[in-house]
Amino acid sequence: MPVVATVAITQQGIGQLISKINDKKLSLTEENKSQWEASSFSNQKMKAWYKKSVKIFSRVVKRIKKPRKLSRFDKMLISPITGIPILALVIYLGLYKFVGEFGAGTVVDFFEKAFETYLNPWLVHLATTHIPWASIQMLLIGDYGIVTLGIKYAAVIILPIVGLFFLVFALIEDSGYLPRLAFMLDRAFKKIGLSGRAIIPMVLGLGCDTMATMVTRTLPTKRERFIATLLLA
Repeated sequence: MPVVATVAITQQGIGQLISKINDKKLSLTEENKSQWEASSFSNQKMKAWYKKSVKIFSRVVKRIKKPRKLSRFDKMLISPITGIPILALVIYLGLYKFVGEFGAGTVVDFFEKAFETYLNPWLVHLATTHIPWASIQMLLIGDYGIVTLGIKYAAVIILPIVGLFFLVFALIEDSGYLPRLAFMLDRAFKKIGLSGRAIIPMVLGLGCDTMATMVTRTLPTKRERFIATLLLA
């Protein structure tokens, strides 16, 4: 800053002081203007960077929604007071009525009649016509033949029952009822050394023990897998 000697009484140096002040005012104005332009440029640049960062963020980061509160129906499913009657209803309608009566009764009878009426006579005729050895014929189409008895039991009797059971199981699992059932039965299963996860092989065991035994591999400990396998045996 320049120093100007002034005397107020004699007005000495007043003009020089005013000119210096005006010069400094102009220089300050130009300097402030350049600073404002620089800051404006940097603000625009920052806004552009911010928009770009928001776009990148929206592409790579997935926002997790807050877990919803349990609905009244969820509470009914996991509460033993209402959950056990619902479980009994699901077992009665889904497994007993649909798989048991409809699958093992109506569907199996339909396929068995179709097999005995159409497929079995054709297989017997085919074997007796093209196979000259009686022992081979008995092995294939006898009372306990591989074709007449094996295919009948596998495709006509077992397949409809197991297929309908897994259809019901898929509906129970995809509807979200199975984890709620596991939560409800966790305390009861712990009394026999299992956790609520064991509900999956236990329910599968109602339809197919082989598949249920394989599913026991999903249980966390060797002890639980051993107990579940013994219960399924």
